[in-house]
Amino acid sequence: MEKMQKVIRELLLLQLLADATLVIVAGVCAFLLRLEFEVPDLYLPHLRTALVVWVVVKLSIFRIHRLHRRAWQFFSVDDVVRLARANIWATVLSTGVLYWLSPAGFPRSIPILDLIVCSLFFGVRFLIGRLMFEATRRDPQRAGRGIVIYGAGRAGVALLTELRMNPALGYRVQGFIDDNPRLANVFVQGARVLGPGANLAAVVADIGVTEVLIAAPSATAEEMLRILRYCHESRVRFRTVAAISE
Repeated sequence: MEKMQKVIRELLLLQLLADATLVIVAGVCAFLLRLEFEVPDLYLPHLRTALVVWVVVKLSIFRIHRLHRRAWQFFSVDDVVRLARANIWATVLSTGVLYWLSPAGFPRSIPILDLIVCSLFFGVRFLIGRLMFEATRRDPQRAGRGIVIYGAGRAGVALLTELRMNPALGYRVQGFIDDNPRLANVFVQGARVLGPGANLAAVVADIGVTEVLIAAPSATAEEMLRILRYCHESRVRFRTVAAISE
């Protein structure tokens, strides 16, 4: 247990150092962008003061918003909003401190540039982590059974995410089927909407689908009967995924 706690502390320290490095690099980039890629001696005191203030204030605000506790492999829109909110608060507070502590003449546009660059750096950092995780998770399922998901709504996307996260299930998602004409040939989470249910038989014949997972919890009885008829006509095995409330 003590060894595990030591490892956790070391990982948190490494993450803290990585965050501090990103904050410093973002701050330097903000100065370089504002001063045309050269920091004159006149602005070096401003730069030194700003870097200290940004590291202290931003790391504190990020900790308050628990960004250090975010799992990058599950980076989502909620995390983007949290990251943006944390960066805005950190910029507001650090700007107030800077204009109090920094020598006179601190460029007013630099905090805005720093906000943009810092948000971009941290967003890319989390995004790269998510993409690497997704890449390692997707490879094993290439040998799984080829299926399509009927329904490209929230339930279908949630099912796609689950199948990708759990390759042991043995499914290889080859696309969506959805009756919404506006979604035809659109890519949802990287999976193509192959057409409406009326085209299911052709899709099964073209790409060798072995099973259809129906993710349409909000479908009416009439709509569900139509979906089941398409599946029967396609001579393909199908399963209905229940809603979470069920």
